[in-house]
Amino acid sequence: MKIVTNATGAVVFLAIFAGCASMDYSGRYAPGCTAFAGDTIELQGDRFVWEKFTDEVKISADGKREDQFPAHPMKGHFEIDGEKLILRPDAGGVTSVFYMVSKSGHQYVMNVKQHSQWRATGAMPDCALTRTQ
Repeated sequence: MKIVTNATGAVVFLAIFAGCASMDYSGRYAPGCTAFAGDTIELQGDRFVWEKFTDEVKISADGKREDQFPAHPMKGHFEIDGEKLILRPDAGGVTSVFYMVSKSGHQYVMNVKQHSQWRATGAMPDCALTRTQ
């Protein structure tokens, strides 16, 4: 009887582990609200593209439109470590950390401040990046 219980427990553990290991994070994550500035992150395979946007236009002293986000779009490899989404740019530079959260059948990407707020209150932060595809 003990062997059956252990075998059943092992099967349940493996089923849960397999479900976690096969989680599909692919898709485009964009603000879950009307936003006039912010980020979008696209995950595909082990690659990411991180873009920033704004409706604000800045003009330089010589009358040319300024690129407010010269490092973007940023491309590179990503990895998931627990809830952490770690973005490693191809061009080197700073590795960025976000958090992946699944709630009520939806997937979200949160920055550190949003994730701390969510952990403390249980309330979904305004404008967390939401999987759209």
